[in-house]
Amino acid sequence: MLRRPPALQSLRSGTPSSTVARKAKPSRRRSTKRKRRSENPDNNARNPLQERSRLRYEAILDATNELLQTTNIESISLYDIANKARMPAASVHYLFPTVDAVYVKLAGRYMHIFAQTSEQFRTERRVQTWQENIRSGLERGCKLYNENRGAMELLLGPRLGRVVELEDIRNNDIIAESILNRLQQNYVMPPFPDLQRILSLGITIGDSLWSRSYIEFGKIDEGYLEQSVRAVIAYLSLYLPNHLPRVD
Repeated sequence: MLRRPPALQSLRSGTPSSTVARKAKPSRRRSTKRKRRSENPDNNARNPLQERSRLRYEAILDATNELLQTTNIESISLYDIANKARMPAASVHYLFPTVDAVYVKLAGRYMHIFAQTSEQFRTERRVQTWQENIRSGLERGCKLYNENRGAMELLLGPRLGRVVELEDIRNNDIIAESILNRLQQNYVMPPFPDLQRILSLGITIGDSLWSRSYIEFGKIDEGYLEQSVRAVIAYLSLYLPNHLPRVD
């Protein structure tokens, strides 16, 4: 009597057999994409709504500013900021999930001070050429930077993040508007289109030289200040005449 193979017997009887290969389930492909950090740390900062949170928010920025006066930016962590602010690290992390988020908000504070100073300077009416006017503005900006190492470390230092840099560009646009208003207040300006953008680019030229000076000397020294004045005036001279009539 011929015996059926075990596999056929199991198929005929409907019973499973270890010798029958089961259909393999399709395996899930592993994702090759790694979880990425947010490209916009500013969006990660929590907006304080209550007075208690607002006070903590400002205290964190104050503490970070103090740390930047003596510490390089790449050496600061959220735990360092928490220790300086004398609050639990969890409280800092609740408002600022990343240290970059703190830097973005602190950069905004610095830029607000620069914009205010430029606006105050606009109200001063002096008998001088537009070149001297530009020089005065650059000298004031240089003084503000040299009086605050934190601002230099964050805005001119080696670790200028993408979002901070974009904020710096927007701030330059605001300052350029103030400079343009000051020039229009004192001089008969030629009808040149997009002059505000040209002034903003001039500020960026000066910033690049100041950044190099800070990296080399830890400050904006007189030599680099003079080079920045010459570079900005030379660039603006491509668009502005050497002499602008004063407004009566």
